[in-house]
Amino acid sequence: MEFNVDNIMEKIRNELRERQLGISKKEEPQHREHEDALNEILFHINQAQEQSNVGFEVPNFTRYKGLTRKLAKKVAKVLLYFLRVVTNPQRLYNQLIVQTLKLISIYIEHIDEQLNKIKEHINIDEMKELTDINEIKETINNIKLHIDTQDHQMTILLANLQKNANHSMPKQSSDELSREQDRLLDAFYLSFEDQFRGTREDIKNRLRIYLPYIDNVKLNHQDMSFLDLGCGRGEWLELLKDNGFKGKGVDSNRMMVKLCQDLELDVIESDVISYLSELQNNSISIITGFHIVEHLPFNKLIYLIDEIYRILTPAGFVILETPNPENIIVGSCTFYIDPTHINPIPLESLKYILESRSLSRVEIRRLHPLDFIENNEEHELKKMIWRYNCAQDYAAIGFKGKIELT
Repeated sequence: MEFNVDNIMEKIRNELRERQLGISKKEEPQHREHEDALNEILFHINQAQEQSNVGFEVPNFTRYKGLTRKLAKKVAKVLLYFLRVVTNPQRLYNQLIVQTLKLISIYIEHIDEQLNKIKEHINIDEMKELTDINEIKETINNIKLHIDTQDHQMTILLANLQKNANHSMPKQSSDELSREQDRLLDAFYLSFEDQFRGTREDIKNRLRIYLPYIDNVKLNHQDMSFLDLGCGRGEWLELLKDNGFKGKGVDSNRMMVKLCQDLELDVIESDVISYLSELQNNSISIITGFHIVEHLPFNKLIYLIDEIYRILTPAGFVILETPNPENIIVGSCTFYIDPTHINPIPLESLKYILESRSLSRVEIRRLHPLDFIENNEEHELKKMIWRYNCAQDYAAIGFKGKIELT
């Protein structure tokens, strides 16, 4: 009887592959399938061993009886004697194959034991890590609860102090108390920015479009000075630093200032307009304000731009980025996600304000479109749909005096 070595080896290879790579099934059925496969392999090996001595042993001739059986055995012995020259190599080959298959089956069992040990260790480590993660989460939640409780208590305390400030406290102390009340929301707004503004890398990638404006203006780069108003988490300052420029930032949010200072960025804590009022004329080359103007009432916006113009050096410029109300979703909904926003500013309005306050060559640049569909002035439906997916932000860029571009 012949046996197919290729089939047996294929079964062994499949079994090894399943054990080493793991098949995505439930553990119990998988274990039973592995056992069944191994038993089947062992069964074929035993069958092969029984037939491995082909051409060596005389058959029993059980279907013959009496004299016929004796005669058949004698004839078979004579034939085997002469055929052993041919069958001996086959018999030795069969025996070698059987021994090899037995060794492979032992190897499979060893691998199975090792995999089970590894699985046990993995399960233990996973449980330990899960426990550690849950403990960390619980600790964080407890700390957050404690901080929230302190914030509430501090808010109530400062509110009560403010009520009595007009009667029993000097004006300077009362103003300081009022500013400290505002600081209570600093942590909230930093968390709010992290949630809705985007990651640092996302914002830095968006801001890269402004780098060519620095390179294209004919100014000595070594003498360039940068000021970022309402610098927030400092993405623009970090981008400037990455490109070999040194910028300064100002923000009234104490938490964001601390974050920037931890990143070794030059940032100070101050009210933006108060800080500008202390700067000298023609002292800053490039002033930026990303998503700041929509936080200001109209009279403060005018004052801000007047101060920017005063402080800019000749040929210097300002970049003001703000949400674009041309986009209906922005103008009617997403703009108001930030509770500190006052009013969206249409492109034409901000452009006119900059020009009316003596800034020249004012450029409007639409940014961050969704681009689901192109605008088509002749197609009313497409024109209306475009209003939902056009640029979500825009930048107004204005220069002081005559400029020279390289």
